[in-house]
Amino acid sequence: MNVATTFLAVVIFSVPAIGATIYVPDDHGMIQWAIDAAADGDTIIVRPGTFFENIDYYGKAITVRSEKGAAVTTIDGKQSGSVVTFISGEGPDSILDGFTIFNGRNLGGGIRCMGSSPTIRNNTIRANFGTGYSWGGGGISCWSSSPLIEKNSIMGNRTTEYDGIGGGIDCKAFSSPTIIGNTIKGNRADEGGGIACTDYSSPIIAANRIEGNEATSSHGGGIFLAHRCEPLIANNMIVGNTAPYGAGITVSEYCSVTIANTTIADNSGARSVGAILVWGHCTVTVVNSIVWKNDDDDGIEISLYDNAPPYTTLWISHSDLEEGLASIHVETGCTVNWGAGMIDSDPRFADTGAGDYHITALSACRNAGDDSAVVDAEDFEGDPRCFDTVDMGADEFYYHLYHVGVVRPGWAIEIKVVGYSNPPAPVTLAFGNDLADPPIPTMHGDLYLAWRPIWYGFIGRIPQSGILSLAATVPSGWSLGDQHLFQALVGPWGGQPTRLTNLMALTVE
Repeated sequence: MNVATTFLAVVIFSVPAIGATIYVPDDHGMIQWAIDAAADGDTIIVRPGTFFENIDYYGKAITVRSEKGAAVTTIDGKQSGSVVTFISGEGPDSILDGFTIFNGRNLGGGIRCMGSSPTIRNNTIRANFGTGYSWGGGGISCWSSSPLIEKNSIMGNRTTEYDGIGGGIDCKAFSSPTIIGNTIKGNRADEGGGIACTDYSSPIIAANRIEGNEATSSHGGGIFLAHRCEPLIANNMIVGNTAPYGAGITVSEYCSVTIANTTIADNSGARSVGAILVWGHCTVTVVNSIVWKNDDDDGIEISLYDNAPPYTTLWISHSDLEEGLASIHVETGCTVNWGAGMIDSDPRFADTGAGDYHITALSACRNAGDDSAVVDAEDFEGDPRCFDTVDMGADEFYYHLYHVGVVRPGWAIEIKVVGYSNPPAPVTLAFGNDLADPPIPTMHGDLYLAWRPIWYGFIGRIPQSGILSLAATVPSGWSLGDQHLFQALVGPWGGQPTRLTNLMALTVE
């Protein structure tokens, strides 16, 4: 399955019809009043502010989006139900875009989807509470639903203390959501602190950062899968999650799972298995992935067990597994198929202390994967996969501009530029106030900033590690919700090899 192709299909079929534009509070004082007045194809634009309400789309194919983004536009559910509800057969043309979804309490405290498949993008979904025995979905609940959940920050949500499931996202009952490009961080549940998928659900979980989530008393700090699920897990960073058992990923009860180009690192199983726990007649395939430094008292990264046939089977190849085959615990009857291309080498992450799991130029994971096993042409942040040969893990070592740290006025951040270092390449940083749409083609790739950008100038040369770091302080004059655009040129303007990086947007939080 190709994630990019699947995602493109979703986008193609989710272009809304042309309709009226309604403003809140200009035309209607509340978002729900605007929804009530809207017809299919309409767009509701919400001005900055906090709106104390719980909204329901009532099956309408409408777009509800904020004017200035999630940082300055909040829907506060007052703990009186789900903040946003999709329970009337909504499809991809029902779009929620650019809000902070806060303070909900229900089955699906932040967003509840039942028998629906809306588009949920660019939102901050935080501090919501999922309720119900063996239920939950603190951030988002999907019951027989297949929404597109894209580019959201799903943070600090939780479920009931006992038997709650899916602190960030909960998928049940033949749900097949596309969960792509999200930050899923600091969520808590009894099982599945970050994501839980059960009961014949088959999600695509791709290009997400799943970090610092907790399963408080059971399995799956990052991801919990059970009851005949068939997910694709590709290009994810699954780092720093905790659980008593199976802190990174837990797979159970007749699931068939593919894990490709994923980095699973620094997860902690308080009682056993920091990385991947598999039991209950499952088949798991791991390829092109990094499994490293996941804490377990017995040095176990992966554990397989069953007490009756059909026994659990693991297929693993072209991956970096700390301590190699010795770090896999295999109960009698279970099988490990140890494939080609396995290594046990320090992946040389950029800076795990700062949460930076990009690989560096000297990593043994570079050019060590299997091109035939790639399921998407891009890595976790949209860089192209290099097919001569693909890298292991979520990150493809490629020209790239990114930052580490919270963008808040007066705070320190690091701006980092990835490039090739032989010969040492000079780096020039540019910034601008607007996008070039379409981008301007140059001899060095696309320039995303509207011409002419302001050139910051020479900021250094790419070192042997392949990553140049620039310490910076966020200007005190930047305001909440502001977005500032940057792009880097690696190499001399007229020379080779030289490349323009991706566009980086610093959004003030």
